[in-house]
Amino acid sequence: MKQSTHQWLACATLIVASLGFSGCANWSAQEDLPVSEIRHLQASGALLPFNLLNADVLALHPGGQVEHAALDKIGDRLLYQASVSDSNKMQWFVELDARNGQTVTDKQDPH
Repeated sequence: MKQSTHQWLACATLIVASLGFSGCANWSAQEDLPVSEIRHLQASGALLPFNLLNADVLALHPGGQVEHAALDKIGDRLLYQASVSDSNKMQWFVELDARNGQTVTDKQDPH
């Protein structure tokens, strides 16, 4: 990855953390996780690093850009949710299992 991509990913992670990992209003009901719990989950290996989750999201839509990302607890699942604009300016809603990076949802966002 280019240096600017690494800087962007680090910046996006900080922005998401500063927003408290809140999701968009049109996404499923969820529980926001405190930053301290997120750090604990990452330190224990129970949660993948955000740069890897972002890379997994962008691998689904090469040339795309993550416009918004959130980490939410829905039931007993940790979901990394991202809004992506692909290279054709199409909008996508992507959810990954934040524990292993597996794709849960990858659908075109009608908004």
